[in-house]
Amino acid sequence: MELRVKTKELKSASDDIIQNAKNYQEELNTIYRLIYTIPEYWHGLSDYQVFLTRVNEKKMDMIKVGMILEQYGQLLADVSSNTTALSLEIKQILDKG
Repeated sequence: MELRVKTKELKSASDDIIQNAKNYQEELNTIYRLIYTIPEYWHGLSDYQVFLTRVNEKKMDMIKVGMILEQYGQLLADVSSNTTALSLEIKQILDKG
């Protein structure tokens, strides 16, 4: 079995995914801040309470999405780093030969 890993591309993808996850989390925080200001504009507080309940039911799932994306990005970074380290170790062993 042959395994080829382009570590620089993997690291770049990892950085992009981690940054996107952070952007997602920031946008989610902005959305929730806005949601909590809605009572200033919403007519009919009981309707707002129903809306807020529904939104909050999904809040943890939405937060988890951002965390999973960030963890996936970190996994790719770890694979890139470990592959580079393994390649260097193999090269050193072969050079001692």
